[in-house]
Amino acid sequence: MNQTQTIDHKDKQRDPKPLEELLASSPLQYLVTKARQITTTDEALHRILPHELAPHCRTMNITANIIVIAVDSAVWATRLRYLAPELLKTLQQNSQLKHVTEIQCRVRPG
Repeated sequence: MNQTQTIDHKDKQRDPKPLEELLASSPLQYLVTKARQITTTDEALHRILPHELAPHCRTMNITANIIVIAVDSAVWATRLRYLAPELLKTLQQNSQLKHVTEIQCRVRPG
């Protein structure tokens, strides 16, 4: 017997969901939120860093009250540590960063 069955593919397939919707409803939401927080902090930091220091710094992490910044050499880490009290005062004026009380430096070459 050669009976042909037709399968309606619309019944078998779901409409694709937008990426934002998938990420918002999955365990990845925490990672997405954390990545956005780090990006926002990094942008705020780069707006206030001296122009010669900014290319050598990037925000690695932000915890409850600490921003961890990677710098590409010990020279830039020393400069950042020297500026930390002034940078903290400026960062704390940002409503999303007012809880930050410490800046830590990590030397990460390259």
